[in-house]
Formats: sequence, C-alpha cells, structure tokens
Amino acid sequence: MSRRRPAALALAAAVAAVWLVPSDVPRLVARQDDVLLGRYAEGHLVAAALATALLLPAAWMLARGVGALEVLVRVGLAAGAGWLAFAAASIASYEPAKQRYVETPVAELVREAPVPLVGITRRRQPGRSFEMTRADVPPTARSYPGAPAGFPEARIVLTTDRDGLRNAALPPRWDVVVTGDSFAEGSMVSDGEVWSARLAEALGRPVRNVAMSGASPRVALNNLLAFGAAGDPRLAIVSVYEGNDFKDHREPLALLRGDGAGPPRLADRLRAWRRLAFEDSPLRARAKRWLIDTLGPVGRDAALPEAPGLSWMPVRIAAPAGVRHYAFDPGDLLALRLDRARFERSPAWTTNAEAFRAAAAWARAAGVELLFLYVPSKPRVVLPLVRDAVPAEALRAFAAYKKRDLPPAQRFASELYASLDALERLFLGFCAAETLRCLSATEPLRRATAAGEQVYFTYDPHWTRLGHALAAATVAAEIRAAGLLAPRSSAARAAGPPR
Repeated sequence: MSRRRPAALALAAAVAAVWLVPSDVPRLVARQDDVLLGRYAEGHLVAAALATALLLPAAWMLARGVGALEVLVRVGLAAGAGWLAFAAASIASYEPAKQRYVETPVAELVREAPVPLVGITRRRQPGRSFEMTRADVPPTARSYPGAPAGFPEARIVLTTDRDGLRNAALPPRWDVVVTGDSFAEGSMVSDGEVWSARLAEALGRPVRNVAMSGASPRVALNNLLAFGAAGDPRLAIVSVYEGNDFKDHREPLALLRGDGAGPPRLADRLRAWRRLAFEDSPLRARAKRWLIDTLGPVGRDAALPEAPGLSWMPVRIAAPAGVRHYAFDPGDLLALRLDRARFERSPAWTTNAEAFRAAAAWARAAGVELLFLYVPSKPRVVLPLVRDAVPAEALRAFAAYKKRDLPPAQRFASELYASLDALERLFLGFCAAETLRCLSATEPLRRATAAGEQVYFTYDPHWTRLGHALAAATVAAEIRAAGLLAPRSSAARAAGPPR
C-alpha cells in the first residue's frame, strides 16, 4: 500500500505535466500546423487526452489499493480494446463510392501498351460539378501575427467529365493531352482558368486534361495511357512539380477492393488494411476535423513569444505593380537544400525517372510529340528575389522549425542558395541525356513575381489564375516555336495509341 500511493501521485503528476507544458507554438505556426486551444499541437492534445483517460483511472485504482499488476492488465485491456474497436470501425466505415478519388489499376483499363502497366490511375467521381468559394487565407485558425490578405476571394467551378477528370466539355478527339498533378489539374482555380483550358484557347485546338491532384509521375503516366491516348493526340504534355513529385509514393487503397490485376500479396493487403485503419481512417479524419473546427479558434489571437524565424514570414515583395506576400512551409524551403549526388541514388529519383522514360517510350511508339513542363515550387521562385532582405539568421531560424540540426546561419544560407536550382538542373540534364523536350516555367514565373504579378497564392502553394495564364502562354509559345503540332507521318498514325 505504501508504494501504491506515490505511484498514483506520480501518474497524476504525469498527466498534469502533459497538460501544463505547451507545444512549440511558433514552430506550429511556421509549419502551418493546427494549434488547438491556443497552445497544443493536434498530437499533443490527443496524447494528453489519452493519458488522462488511461492514467487517471490507473492512479485512482492504485490509490484504492488495487495491485500494480492488476492495474496494468486492466489498462492494457482497455487500451487494446479501444485500439481494435477504432480499427474495426474505421475499416467498416470505408465506402469507396463516397471517396473523393477513384483509384483503379491501369492494367484493368489498358489492354496493351508499349510500356509496362504498373500501378494505378487516379480520378474524381465522374460527371460532377462543384461550385465553391476559393479563399487564399492561412490554412489554420492560429497563424502569423497580422497575416496579410491573400489573393482576392472568388467563386470557382470544378467540373469532371465521364471519366472523372477535369474537363468542362470533352471533345471526341483532342490534339493535345495534359497530365500531371494538382498544378496541371488546377487547384484553387475555376475550370476556364486552368492552364490546359487557356492553352486550348491560345492554340485553337482541343485539349484534354487527364491530370489529377496527388498524382505521382507514375500515376500521371497511367492516366495518360488510360484516358489520354484514346483521343489520338498529336502532343502529350507532362507536368512535373518539383515540390512533391520527387518522392516515394505509397501503395493505393485499391488493394482493399481487389482491384489489382492479380491477387495482392498478403503483406500488401495487410499494409493497406493498416493504412485504412489508422493513417487514412475515415473516423480519424472526421475526429480531426471536429477537433480543428471546435478547438482551433480558441486562443487563436493570443500573443506569440518572440520568434526570429517568423519575423519575415509571409515574406514581402515590393514591386511597381504593388506589394505581394508569400508564405511557405519550412519543409518546402529545406527541400531545396539538395545533396544532388545522394538524391540521384535514392528511389525518390530513380523510380520517377523510370516513369519519365516510360512516358517517352510510349510517345515514341505512338508517334506522339512529348513535352515535359517543369514546375518550380513557390519558395524557389521567391527566395532569390528576397535574398538581400532576409538575414541569414532569420532564414536559418525559420528552417530550424523543420530540422534543428543545421549549420551556422551564414553557411546554411550559402549552401541553400547554392543548391536552389540543383533539382531542376538534374531534371533538365536527364532530359538532355534522354533526348527529351523539356520546358522550365521557373524564369517566366520569377520575372512575373519580381514585377508584382501574383502568380502564386499567398498561403496556398499553387498558381493563381494569373500563374495559369502565364503557364499557358509559355507552353503555347514553345509549341509554336518547336512546331510540336505539325501533322504526324502516316506510319506513326497507323501505330496508334495503346488500347
């Protein structure tokens, strides 16, 4: 009994400490992570709630004289039962028909192709039209002190065609097909503002967009094979976004529906079930949304402690056309500090390079011209324009919100600016070695930004309608200059697209 009371007090003190010690709020603000009750990260608050639910009853039982082993068993059983119940409820609540995205193995949609059919296609629910308000505001309730206004709010329309892809009207054939991720599908802009739609206007040619938000290079290729090739295009444009295309991509939930070309391995199925039960849990998503909506606004206006890393964010650019502000995540900034030699050996490069080669092989076999459009991230466009205005110490302090182990400020800044263009140079060098036609949007976007044209949103990482207009003009100029829509040879036309 004498040992149980101190143990009970220790458990109660541990619970109190979890609640009393706040999260690193400036770090959360810099990363635009949600701050709950004005002081806690989402994980911190959930951990505190679970600790309260498990440890306080344990402390009470110990104080009442229950044996330590019995307390441990009871708490373990309660935790295990809760864990299993949550997993089962998450899996049971999954409804494919209600999911935002439809994922189908490409091998089910394409009978044959000159390249291996690997992985999935990704699209939205077909035949839908959504009207919504697009607001360029901080993504979290508690954000930068005195956060400036973003790009003007607007009503937008998002329309999906019969295949669930973003095309307001689908022609029977198309001269140009565009694939890629959200920069090509058009996040935060209306149907007619997407650069593929503007390109169709500029060229006077039908263009089909088969891009999809969240698509990896492999998925972008699969969408091209499954939905873009059937229109007998003369030109395929593959948009490549440096911000998140060059990474490893996880297995799809299509495994759970038995959508694979063959029966999935047990290990693959178990990984997919685990993802659905926890990482991609519908219940977790609903609970998270409720926590953010309910507890996020509480304490959002409380004063922040002094934080040099936030002193320059959102970064200000003054130009003849006006003052613009741009915010980005410290992780996006650190991604530009690239060790090229190491990156070239990583799956983040090698697996995606294979997808680019496969796109080129398909285009050659089908007699289709191929153009890669390289899309830079917002910090890479903005940073050279503010280099003299942001002290090295403030730059490093901001990056340290993502990674604490960084070199001294001056060395860090020098290394960062020296490697800003490393990934683009790697990609363009790859294009040259593989004799691929590649077009970079970096310099046109940077010139426009320097002139005060807001081509990126202030808080969202994507292009505004002005950015899409510039991309369309840049691509149209390249198409005309290179003669990419010249008629194909009869032999190439006879080869046809994959079926």
